[in-house]
Amino acid sequence: MSKRLSLLDLLEEERAEVAPAPAPPAPAPAAPAPAARRRAAAKADYLHISITVPPDLFERLQARSSVLRRQRQPYTLSHIARLALAEWLAREEREENPS
Repeated sequence: MSKRLSLLDLLEEERAEVAPAPAPPAPAPAAPAPAARRRAAAKADYLHISITVPPDLFERLQARSSVLRRQRQPYTLSHIARLALAEWLAREEREENPS
């Protein structure tokens, strides 16, 4: 005659049967690509600003961002905003100082 198992023994036995196999160790993270490191280092000196835009402008920005992403070009909203601000400032400066 076998010994009758306690409720705790039954639960532990059930957990052991149902327990998932241990996950294999995660691979070591790959080192960032040299270009990515250069971009990160270049942005280290950038200043963070925040802007508000109307919903229609934001939707247009997101649409353009997705087109650029598919073309594998720089597509972050920050990148697009930096380009737009640089162009706007250049135009303003040309208008202030016509040659």
